[in-house]
Amino acid sequence: AWQSPLLLLLKLRGMWQRTIHAEAMPTFTQLFAICTIGATVEFGWAGVEAVLVPYLSRHGVRQWVVSTIYLANPTLGLWVQPRLGAWSDRINRRVPFVVALSVSALMGITTLIAAIPLTRALGFKAFNSAETDVSIPPITVALAFLGFGLSDICLDCLLIPGRALLHDLAASSSDALFTGFQLGGRLLALLLGSSSITTNGLWGLYRDPTDKHFDACLTVSAIFLMGSMITVLFFVDDQGSTYTTPGSGCNPTSSSLANAPESQSLQLPPALQNISNYNDESSQTSCSIQSNENMASKKCAFELDASVLLCAVQAIGWVGVCAQSFFWTSWRGEEVGCIDLALQSVVGIITAGLLPLANAYFGAASVWCGSELFFHLLMMSIAFVSGSDERNNHGLASYWISPRIIGVLSGINYAVHATNGLVVATDIIPDPNRRARTIAMVNNALPMGQLLTALSGGAIAQYFGGFEYVFVCYGFLGAMVTCFVWVVSSSQNLFSRQRGVGNEHNQLDSELESLHADGAKAVRNNNRNY
Repeated sequence: AWQSPLLLLLKLRGMWQRTIHAEAMPTFTQLFAICTIGATVEFGWAGVEAVLVPYLSRHGVRQWVVSTIYLANPTLGLWVQPRLGAWSDRINRRVPFVVALSVSALMGITTLIAAIPLTRALGFKAFNSAETDVSIPPITVALAFLGFGLSDICLDCLLIPGRALLHDLAASSSDALFTGFQLGGRLLALLLGSSSITTNGLWGLYRDPTDKHFDACLTVSAIFLMGSMITVLFFVDDQGSTYTTPGSGCNPTSSSLANAPESQSLQLPPALQNISNYNDESSQTSCSIQSNENMASKKCAFELDASVLLCAVQAIGWVGVCAQSFFWTSWRGEEVGCIDLALQSVVGIITAGLLPLANAYFGAASVWCGSELFFHLLMMSIAFVSGSDERNNHGLASYWISPRIIGVLSGINYAVHATNGLVVATDIIPDPNRRARTIAMVNNALPMGQLLTALSGGAIAQYFGGFEYVFVCYGFLGAMVTCFVWVVSSSQNLFSRQRGVGNEHNQLDSELESLHADGAKAVRNNNRNY
C-alpha cells in the first residue's frame, strides 16, 4: 500500500527535473536540500530521545530495561552501516537510499506512536493487577522497542548517503555546514519539545494526558522527516561521485581512472618538470614503480592504524554524547533538561560556524582531540554538582560550575565531534570512490558507543543511585582513551597531514633552515676542495 505514493513521488521528481534540466540548479538550493537530511536526523534524535526514557519510566518500565531499548540500533547498525556504504559506492547513487531509509524511519515512528493504543484496543493489559493504570504489558514494550529500533537505525544510516551527497557536490570542508544544520534541527526539536505546541498535544490533536506530549513530539519528527525526503527528491540531482583524484586510495579501480577528465590528469611537480631526462631511462622507471609499490603498501598500513585510532576516539566520544542525550532529561527533569540541551545546540551552531577557521590554523586533528578531552573533563566535573539548580546556589558551584554550564559548554564538542572525525577520515582515505564507505566507517562508531551506553548506562545508574554517575564514569573512561590516542598519534605522526597553518609555518621554517645549512656546508666543502 505504501509503494504507490512512493512511485508517484518518484514520477513527480522525474517530471520536475526534466522541466528544470535546461537551467542549472542553484548551488545554494542543492546544499540546503542536502543539509536538511542532517537537520531531520538530529531532529529525530533529539525529539524522540528527550521524551523516550521518561515515557517508558512513566509507564512502569524499570531503569535497566529502559536503557536496553538502545541496544536495537547497535545490534544491527554495526552490520548494516558498512554494507550500506559499500552498496551506495557500488551503484554510485545516494538519493534512493535517502528515500528508502526515510520511509523505513517513518514506519518505525508510526509503530512507536501506535504501540499503546494498538495493544489497548486488542485488550492487552499489565500482568500485575496491583499496578497502576498507566503500566503497560510486555507486548507494548516489545512494540516500542521495535518501533524505536527501526527508526533509530534508519536515522543513523541516513547520515551516510546524506554526507556522501554533500561530498559529491562540494568539498569536505562543507561538513561544518552540514553539522550546523544538524544542530539547528536539534535546537528546533528541543524548542518544540518544551513549548506549549507539543505539551498540549499539537493543539488538541492528542488528548491522552499521560502520552500527549510524547505522541506530539514524534508526530512533528515524522512531519519533518517527510518534508526533508520530499525536498531531496525534488531539488537534488544525484549524479554520484563525479570527481576522481588520480592515484588516491590504495587500489584505484580501472573504471575510475578511465572516467577521469583530462583536466584531472596527473601532473609532475614543478621541480621535476624542469628535468629534461626525467622519463628517459627505463631503469629509472622500473625503480620508481618498485618504490611506488612499497610506498603504497606502507600507506595502506598507515591508513589501517590511523583508522582504528580514529574510530576508538569517535566511539568513546559517542558514549558520552549518547549518555547525555539519553539520560540528561531524566537527571535534570524534562523541561529543565530540554532548556539545557537547547542552549547546548546554540553553542554548537556557533562552534560549527567558527570550526573551519580553527581547523585551518590549529589543524583538524588537534582541534578534534582537544575538544574530545575537554568534553570528557566536563562530564567528570558533574561529580561536583547536583541535578537540581536549587542545591547549586551555594559556594563556587553557582559561579563557576553548574549542570547548565556543563550542558551548554558540551555543545562545543558536539559540533567538533560530528565534523572533525569525518574531516580527519577523509584525509586518511581520500579516494572519492570510497566516500560512502569512509563515512560509514566513521558513522559506525555511533552504534559502538550506543551499544556500550545501552549495556552499562542503566546498570551504573541503578547501582550507584543516579544518572549523574553514568556521566562521571564515561567521562573518566573517555579522557583516558583520548589521551592515549592523542599521545600515540602525535608520536607516530599518524595524523601529520592534518597540520594547521601555524604548524605548517614552523615546518617550512625548519626546512628552509635545513636547506640553508646544507647549502652553507656545500660551499665550505667546495672552498676546501678548491
